Amino acid sequence: DLAANESRVHSVNRLAKQLIEEGHSDADDIQAIADRLNKRWETLMRLSERRKQNLDGSHEIQRFNRDADETKSWINEKGMVLSTDDFGRDLAGVQALQRKHE
Repeated sequence: DLAANESRVHSVNRLAKQLIEEGHSDADDIQAIADRLNKRWETLMRLSERRKQNLDGSHEIQRFNRDADETKSWINEKGMVLSTDDFGRDLAGVQALQRKHE
């Protein structure tokens, strides 16, 4: 949404510059308004960038938590398989357990 409105800020700045260069009687006020507008725009852009960084950081934390949870589950699952005393009852059973172990 900000990028879509950036052209509006540039348009207002071009118009302000044009009016000032033409010697408009309110040139000082026009310049002051343009300066305030640009300061507010810069503040808004900084806030937007900070929010984006915070959201990116939150996303990374959530991905880490998900990966950690999946890894813990995998470790628990493998721990249960490895702690069993089932070594198979026949050749097919032993081979199936060997494949699981790999």
